Amino acid sequence: MTWACKQNCGECCGIVPFEREMYHSAAAEGLLRSTPKKYHEARIDDNHKAVLVLVETDDGYCVFLDRESKACAIYSRRPSVCKMYGQDTRLLCPYIDVAGNPRSEKDSRRVQRFIDKQVDSGLLKIKRRIPA
Repeated sequence: MTWACKQNCGECCGIVPFEREMYHSAAAEGLLRSTPKKYHEARIDDNHKAVLVLVETDDGYCVFLDRESKACAIYSRRPSVCKMYGQDTRLLCPYIDVAGNPRSEKDSRRVQRFIDKQVDSGLLKIKRRIPA
């Protein structure tokens, strides 16, 4: 069975790193759906030329997520992490398993706790690379 996302759910649309050029291009096109609260730039490491942007919002959701419809304003050019979500065991969806089957309520809560820990750890790693 092919994995299929729960359309317009928006639950996985948290704060994710964008490539700086893509973020600014989409923002200039008027695709922001929320006002950025904080903006950070960082390189992954010294071997990567790309600069990543981490944009925080008041509600913790992505700046490109429409809060009413839960639709992604940049869906066709969303970051790789968004494309992999739910299909990779490191990026689990709390509602649908990697085989495409709905999760039980208990399993959903377990996966959400796992995700929360991963997000907190990942944001901490990115923030450590941001110059003060």
